[in-house]
Amino acid sequence: MSSTPHEEGFTLIELLVSMAVLSLMAIYTLNALSLVGDMRDMARKQERRSEIETVLRHLTDELVAAPVHFVTDQAGQGRLLFEGLEQEVAFATLSDGSREYGGLYFARYTLNPDHQFVATRRLLRQHAEPAPIVLLINISDLAFTYDAQSGRWTPTDRLPFSISVSLRDSQTGERFSRTAIRR
Repeated sequence: MSSTPHEEGFTLIELLVSMAVLSLMAIYTLNALSLVGDMRDMARKQERRSEIETVLRHLTDELVAAPVHFVTDQAGQGRLLFEGLEQEVAFATLSDGSREYGGLYFARYTLNPDHQFVATRRLLRQHAEPAPIVLLINISDLAFTYDAQSGRWTPTDRLPFSISVSLRDSQTGERFSRTAIRR
């Protein structure tokens, strides 16, 4: 009896099936990597939103707690220590004791030319303006509204009852706003 030699190797069908399985695995891997990138982008956006909302919450909390304080100018006239402009607000604020030691502070919040939302805080009795503290970067627009009217706060004998702050994030184009209601 003669036997035929048995050839070793893979058939064409086996090779095609293994290539199809490998192709499916590659597709699923690329989709998974794409989803990881999308999740990372979503996490960055959520972190940015949280950062902006935290800064706005801190600012409005400070505005609500701001005391009515008058100072005497060089002419001997008393004036309210509050400057409410369309793109800037400055006011007297008390130290909370956690980062500053007692006393009355003068705080100013504004948008600088580098599109940074900045704050300066100095003791009221000091006259040198301290270096600004950068709170947020990449802010394209900042606006303050006083008692639901845009523009400048003009009354000199009282603080506004409501102060709204609105800003636009230039990274995402989103607008954020928050209102401080004084009682």
